[in-house]
Amino acid sequence: MKYFLFLFILIKTTWLCAQIYSEESKLFTSLKLDDALPTNLLASRSVVLYDPSVPEADLNTVQKAFQQTGIDAVVYFETARCMAGVDARKAATRYLTIREIKFLVLLRKLKGQYEFYFTEFNGKADLIEPNQQAWFVHNSNLNVALKNIFQQCISNQKKQNFLINDLPEFKTQSPIVGRRNETLVVDIGYFSVAFPRFGDDSADKELEHYLKENYTGKYELVDSKIEESELVKRRFLYVLRYLHTQGAFAKSMLGYEVTKAENTIASTTFVEGQL
Repeated sequence: MKYFLFLFILIKTTWLCAQIYSEESKLFTSLKLDDALPTNLLASRSVVLYDPSVPEADLNTVQKAFQQTGIDAVVYFETARCMAGVDARKAATRYLTIREIKFLVLLRKLKGQYEFYFTEFNGKADLIEPNQQAWFVHNSNLNVALKNIFQQCISNQKKQNFLINDLPEFKTQSPIVGRRNETLVVDIGYFSVAFPRFGDDSADKELEHYLKENYTGKYELVDSKIEESELVKRRFLYVLRYLHTQGAFAKSMLGYEVTKAENTIASTTFVEGQL
């Protein structure tokens, strides 16, 4: 995993890099597993959030099975992109709302098992509520798992989705709404910077300690869920945001060109004060 920390400015934009806390796994740990099929799954639109380790051939198999079943998976996102940070989740939420998505289908392959989680999309940037129920299907054989999904769906719900894509539709969302600027603005030292907490006690303590020891400008630690409109009311001009995802994903999401010839991402860091 690569960690990218960027400084999002409420009026202008600039970027930084550092190592911080991840939240991608929160989607799975927040779910309460259930055997019950979500109501109206075969009558509503869904999005598939998949682990990048799942090959495209498997995703094609999933889409064809969903088409036969009546699960209208209208778009596929890599989970690592959607959960890369608050701005990435907001960008995904805006898109899912426009596409009138009602259900999330989380797909991953873990320890040789294909895992499917079917749950409702709450329409907000956190995607789901804490302890939200999810229909869970898993098997080491993908076709067996898909057959189980088909049998459960056809036995319990009337198929109402018919115009379903033959192949997965892949989508990439950028967290940047405005203009990206690679240079650090010169007036940052004159304004107080908002540093959102990560929502994890250990990471928050580490952040607080790091800022006290290393950051010489004006700043304030704020709640991780605070809205930008509230920050503006509190006269913040700058807020620190982060992307925590695979390096190639972060690079493309931030608008850097990624070539097929690349096999690594160059970066610099400080060790004992030396670059």
